[in-house]
Amino acid sequence: MKQLHDAGRGLVGYVVHKGPDHTAEVSGVHKDLTPWRHTIDLVNRECSCKKWQLTGLPCTHALSVIGCFRNLKLEDYVDSYYSVEKFKTAYVGKIPTLTDKTEWEQPEVGYKVWPPILKRAAGSQGQEGSLE
Repeated sequence: MKQLHDAGRGLVGYVVHKGPDHTAEVSGVHKDLTPWRHTIDLVNRECSCKKWQLTGLPCTHALSVIGCFRNLKLEDYVDSYYSVEKFKTAYVGKIPTLTDKTEWEQPEVGYKVWPPILKRAAGSQGQEGSLE
């Protein structure tokens, strides 16, 4: 959360146009002076850059919009995947220890995977340094 708060404070050059129902359009200019524009939907946790949907963490565009509303908490827009409860749930069970590879489960896939066939590199082999 600290990283997201820090990222939200350092946003410069983002122009936010609020829309209805916690939607907004964020625009700006890249370093090469090409303009960009993204739409944000806070209710559905979506940004047109798709980073928010892929990671579960608000992108910089969403951070700029969340920062424009006084009554919104950033924590409400982070996926529960990053919560302490989910972390504890992931490690609640015990994982048995294994001494070496012989104890690994050997799945039967129904076919044998062979190493790739090596081909000679292009060019004449063994002729380096000989001048005729």
